[in-house]
Amino acid sequence: MTDQIIYNTPTLVLPYSQEHWDLSQSFNIIKDDNNWLEDALPLDIYNSNSKRLRGLIDSLFTEVELIIPIHSRHRYKEVLKMVIINLWHAHFLGKPIMYSRDTAYYSRNSRYGKLFIKYDRLIPVIDTLETLGYIQQKCGFWDDKKKLGRITRMWSTFKLWKQFRVYNLNQHGFYSIARTENVIILRDGEKHNKEMNFVMNPDIRCLVDDLEHYNKFVEEHSITVNLNKEVQITTEFLSNTLHKSLLKHTIEVELLKLSTRIGNPNSTNNIHRPLIQQFSSDSLYTTITTNQHIIPYHTLYNTTTMTQRFLPDYMIYFGFRDVDRSTDMLTNFLTDLSLSISMDPKRERQKERLKEKYPLGDIGIDRLVLRLVYEYIHRVFNRKSFKLGGRGYGAIHQRLPKNLRPYIHINGQPTVESDYSAYHIRMLYHMEGIDYSDDPYLVCEGPEMRATYKAVGLVAINAENVGKAYGGIFDELKSRGIPLPAGKKPITRLVNRFKDAHPRIAKYICADMGVHLMNIDSRIMNNILMKLMDRGILGLSVFDSVIVAEQHQDFLREIMVEEYKKEMGFEPIID
Repeated sequence: MTDQIIYNTPTLVLPYSQEHWDLSQSFNIIKDDNNWLEDALPLDIYNSNSKRLRGLIDSLFTEVELIIPIHSRHRYKEVLKMVIINLWHAHFLGKPIMYSRDTAYYSRNSRYGKLFIKYDRLIPVIDTLETLGYIQQKCGFWDDKKKLGRITRMWSTFKLWKQFRVYNLNQHGFYSIARTENVIILRDGEKHNKEMNFVMNPDIRCLVDDLEHYNKFVEEHSITVNLNKEVQITTEFLSNTLHKSLLKHTIEVELLKLSTRIGNPNSTNNIHRPLIQQFSSDSLYTTITTNQHIIPYHTLYNTTTMTQRFLPDYMIYFGFRDVDRSTDMLTNFLTDLSLSISMDPKRERQKERLKEKYPLGDIGIDRLVLRLVYEYIHRVFNRKSFKLGGRGYGAIHQRLPKNLRPYIHINGQPTVESDYSAYHIRMLYHMEGIDYSDDPYLVCEGPEMRATYKAVGLVAINAENVGKAYGGIFDELKSRGIPLPAGKKPITRLVNRFKDAHPRIAKYICADMGVHLMNIDSRIMNNILMKLMDRGILGLSVFDSVIVAEQHQDFLREIMVEEYKKEMGFEPIID
């Protein structure tokens, strides 16, 4: 059956009044369950000192403890608070929450276990919220023959959102994401890639000390992204990076200057218009205009019992309270945008909307200064070995699109980014004792095919085998908008041509070298960051590149050459 949208106009009242919502009429939206349930957010750990949230948790807890035995009120309340914040956050993104009901996820060495999120507390609390009608769930499954599955999903109901309204929690900023407890993470590489225990030897203790020192150092600096109206942005950045980060409080708006209301309906770009303009015939929202800002009221949709098709009962969207504040106007617009994409029944249309690119001024923003709040990094090692992987992850600047990184400022100073050219390919040559200085992509088939072979090389060097390389190359080319060459078996031909152009390192192609090379580059990066820090200079790592204030560019390049040569025996090429 094809996707359908069947809708009636619901009876609405102002979201800021004391009246009740009339649920007598509703939308019925039928769409493929893979579209909504699969795009879920992981259960995360948040901090909050909000008195209003505490009031809500106390109220819910009085109901919960009537149903399940409570052995530690404090611990159970912390679990309940974590679940409720996750549901709030996911709701404004129009997504469900995914969590596991496998006891292995809650072992002592797992992240949840170390934060006292125990299986025998979390699962009863979640199931009780479902019994009380505050959430709905869709159980997970595992097909052993196909080796495919999905862990359990949950989402909030209207009953819970009435309680958020009662406790005046329809405003962002009352919680923040918790820092990763362990700065060194070792994963087992098995089906669920779980975190493992490890013995703290002197080498690992040195890594821990370095990262803890760095994370403390980064707190002493102000890191901002200073965007003007000419900067090109994408809907994916707005929806998947900026919106999520504002809700999690990992990014803050330091300055927002508007030329018009956000989401300019006069724009020639259809993708990012407010929904009332964008969907004239199949609108997913009913909206009104308040203070020149279009606010989506709510969507209502019912469960269908059709085989393999699924959507939750309903979703309510309360706009953030103070629409006179430009930051709240921005968050409202981003919520509107994110929900419209998440609820769109056409998956291909979702993808196209996320790819859309336009100037920041095209949505009514003249200037936007974002402060990056969460800049802590942790290192992740793979397959039960500290010799595989080890790169640093977690900092918000690493998730910024490449075209926005030049706008990063450190302590108000403009920055520069220096990166190792063809990093892993040159590493392979250097491992073979060859000082390679050519452009490794240009030599394959000339300048017209350079972008294609750059994508091929990136995937092929990291792929575990040929089969995974072919699939990864197809996806990489598609994501970059690069068409496949004409002819039979184009990907096979591309990989073979890449090998022919690099016979001295051909044995490493599609041979699972990525995790080994990442281990080497992670050591190089750690040493660079530490040497910068010893000079009082903050460096921001992006795997194969480093960002510093522009007055430190020469010193950065000097130590990048020095640390690479110390590890590999040859000088690198730095862009």
